[in-house]
Amino acid sequence: MNKLLFKPYVATLLCLFLMGCQTTQAPPPVIPTYGDYYLWIKTLSNDELLQEVEHQRQKQEDFSSDADIHIMLLHSLPESPIYNPYEAKSILNELQLQYLQSRYNPTNLAFITMLRDLLNEQLLTIQKQNDITVQYKNNKKILARVQKKVSEKDKEILEKGKTIFDLNQQVQTLKEQLSQLQSIEKNISEHGK
Repeated sequence: MNKLLFKPYVATLLCLFLMGCQTTQAPPPVIPTYGDYYLWIKTLSNDELLQEVEHQRQKQEDFSSDADIHIMLLHSLPESPIYNPYEAKSILNELQLQYLQSRYNPTNLAFITMLRDLLNEQLLTIQKQNDITVQYKNNKKILARVQKKVSEKDKEILEKGKTIFDLNQQVQTLKEQLSQLQSIEKNISEHGK
């Protein structure tokens, strides 16, 4: 009797198992994100990056939808031979005008938004650095002018000091001569009496 009860359970389980296998679908293919692409290009050598740039430019000519973004990512990669954060930001701004945000999946949209924020910060830092460099050069010119003026004043003071020294020497010589003349005059006065 146990065998008779056992058979329907096994048959039911087997049917459920087979039905479960039939309804299970294959997972959707994994589509690489822009973050995946960025991580991949970070691993490339300089020559490989140049090849990737050429490959993406060719894809741009073929009107590939991701080629512009890939070129923008290549411009934003500091190790890239075409590294240019200004160009990356310019491309990103154009892409935002051309495409709706709905074109990007949430992962790509998050990555692009983060990259935009980082590029904005980087460009602000570059601008501040340029401003500091300009200010440093201006201050260096001002310092050179001040040093020149100080040097001229020092030279003037030195010349005046030398003149004063020479005049003091002349005064001393005149005092000595006057003293000698007074001594001679005294001797003459004493002999004349």
